[in-house]
Amino acid sequence: MRFLHTADLHIGLKYSSGIKEETRKLLFENQLKVLKNIVDISIERKADVLLIAGDLFDSSSVSKELGDRVFKILGECSIPVLIACGNHDPKVQGSIYEKCEIPENIYIFKEEVEKYSFDDFDVYGMSFISSHKTDNSFVNFMAEDSSRINILLTHGETVKESFYNPVDVSSLSEKGIDYLALGHIHKEDGVKKYKNMYYAYSGSPQNLSFKETEKASVIYGEIDKERGFFEKISVFENEFKNIMVDITDSRSNDDIISLIMKEVSKSDISRTLFKVNLQGKIIDCFIYSRDEIENSLSDKLIHIECEENFGYKYDIELLKSENSIKGEFVRNALLILSDKDEDYINSVIEYGVSHL
Repeated sequence: MRFLHTADLHIGLKYSSGIKEETRKLLFENQLKVLKNIVDISIERKADVLLIAGDLFDSSSVSKELGDRVFKILGECSIPVLIACGNHDPKVQGSIYEKCEIPENIYIFKEEVEKYSFDDFDVYGMSFISSHKTDNSFVNFMAEDSSRINILLTHGETVKESFYNPVDVSSLSEKGIDYLALGHIHKEDGVKKYKNMYYAYSGSPQNLSFKETEKASVIYGEIDKERGFFEKISVFENEFKNIMVDITDSRSNDDIISLIMKEVSKSDISRTLFKVNLQGKIIDCFIYSRDEIENSLSDKLIHIECEENFGYKYDIELLKSENSIKGEFVRNALLILSDKDEDYINSVIEYGVSHL
């Protein structure tokens, strides 16, 4: 059988106010484009089922308008869509899952583990009904027919104790499950195997913040009782990237802007949000302005933010002649550290002067 496995789309996520409104609107619309990409891949690959392992929405209380748009996209999928609600979008009274009309091809699992049957395979699943779930839902679970292909769809953590549905992989491997489709961890870490059971977190299909910078994807799988084939497929519309730029010897903000543009141009700037870590040493007479740099680049990039981790180069000969606190500090440092090597002396002076 063939399936597509995804999770943690967090549709409706409210991005940081530090991101300009135009870009926030783009990210919001692209969440829905990613979902459409997933549906298209499911159809293209002739999957038997689309599995969504929780946190389809960022909240159970997103607007009905947004819910209707999401279910319209999923309703256009020509195959069954099975959803296990997660801790962000639990199936609670008055949730988005009750507000919207759910298309016939979509099934949303209940709190207790239940089975959804196909001609030659079964999918078991369960949903969160609150933001936390500390008990192990699968202690008494057993696949009804181990001769069939059995999939378990759930949102949780592969640990023995957790606030988010603890899932014991070793125990489940004895319960007739062939593939465990997990959600909750946003980073995809490959399909693993424990005894006869494959298991995987699909990860988020699109980065959601600068804490998530790995290539996002979904998992396409083909399994039978003898083997498993799995493939990561990219469906993302936006990326978040942390980059480092060495600004040593820069003499103006324009110099830094040029260095940043050279580095970001290695990526697709039309779809990438950048956090730039500025490193190195610049001359002490240069007046650095983060606002000037970010404002200049904001018209060229969908998002840019800078972090300062650079130091300053000082003209020690000039400083020691100054009639100032800095000059006095430098003269005393040179006298006290006269037996130290030059690099050490310079580092002490640079540190001290930068804090005066």
